[in-house]
Amino acid sequence: MKKLSKDQVKAIVGVYVCCMAIMSILVPVPILAAIVAAFPDVSVTSIQMIVAIPSFAAIAGNFLFAKLATKMYRRSCMLLGMGLYLFGLLPYFFHGSIIPAYIAALCSGLAMGGTQVVSGALISDYFEGDSRGVLFGLCSLFVGIGGVIFMMIAGNMGAIAWYKAYLAYLAVVPMFLIELLFMPKGNIEVAKEGAPRAKISKTVLVIAALTFVYFACNQVYSSNISLLLAERSLGGTAEAGNVSSVNTLCGAIGGLFTLPFKKLCRKQSLSIAAVLAAVGSAVIFAAGGIPMVIVGTFLMAFMYAVYNPIGSQYVTEASNIANMSINLAVYQAAGSLGNFFSPIIFGAATASVGTSGSQFMAGAVVFAVVAVVSFAYYAKAKIEDGNSDVAVETAGNSVA
Repeated sequence: MKKLSKDQVKAIVGVYVCCMAIMSILVPVPILAAIVAAFPDVSVTSIQMIVAIPSFAAIAGNFLFAKLATKMYRRSCMLLGMGLYLFGLLPYFFHGSIIPAYIAALCSGLAMGGTQVVSGALISDYFEGDSRGVLFGLCSLFVGIGGVIFMMIAGNMGAIAWYKAYLAYLAVVPMFLIELLFMPKGNIEVAKEGAPRAKISKTVLVIAALTFVYFACNQVYSSNISLLLAERSLGGTAEAGNVSSVNTLCGAIGGLFTLPFKKLCRKQSLSIAAVLAAVGSAVIFAAGGIPMVIVGTFLMAFMYAVYNPIGSQYVTEASNIANMSINLAVYQAAGSLGNFFSPIIFGAATASVGTSGSQFMAGAVVFAVVAVVSFAYYAKAKIEDGNSDVAVETAGNSVA
């Protein structure tokens, strides 16, 4: 293996610390039922939006930071994003109203959108080929580790009082300091003089469309797991925190297997991920106890952990230095939009039934639809040995 340069090592540290911070957006997940109880005059759907708002705000963060990437070095963008996460502490200090929880969700979403784009671009600045793919896969590992940290703190502190769960955002402070000390400058995205910026390829748009639906289905888990456990008398805030920790831990494990999964499933990697995610969602719907919930959780989390980095790699392969961030922003925005609209879409689809379990069943059905469409698309796509035809498109769209 080729020896890593000093900047490559710094980039790896910076990216993976950033990935750990991303999962701070899930702090409200184990306390949703407690927030519902604390604010009985607020509709359940409105409270569920606390975990959906970050995904919508991330869209603005995606494109805002993609624009900043043309003016600022990666390091400056990353530090700005990390600083925004600290607004997550607001509900702890101002918990008499639900408004600070919405503000915290908004700021953490902007931060997530920004750091997603910057971390993906930073990997692309310093790595290429299989090395890039491996590092994208390992992002899921560190996202999972961060998720376990935040979920454990949020679940245990939230069991004391719902607003104390937000103290989990204090974990961002040492992460910010590490970024400050270790993050390399990275690039500023500037096209060559007189060269037009590349257009977004068809491949990126197709992946983005499928990702929108996939993420909407996957978000059913975060929006409903706490409520499902309460509905079925399987546990409260602490149990929801523990199950959510399993979710993030399984995602971390999935990150280690991204490259093997991609090599095994080849051009149908994303399709097979959707199939197994559908099985996981159906298992949670049918679960009568915590063990089966954990089985379904494993399948959903593992498949999400491989789906996202493989999709990200395909997007970067369709990009060049002048449009890397904007292409990543389109991809991340599609996923964020799916997360945001998930409670609205699945809430409306299951309104006549009115249970959280029914949303998991609806998610399983839509996951299956994503799989069918994905199979049809990738059966015709020119992908060999895990490498998509985006390289062909990039050649036609590249900045000279």
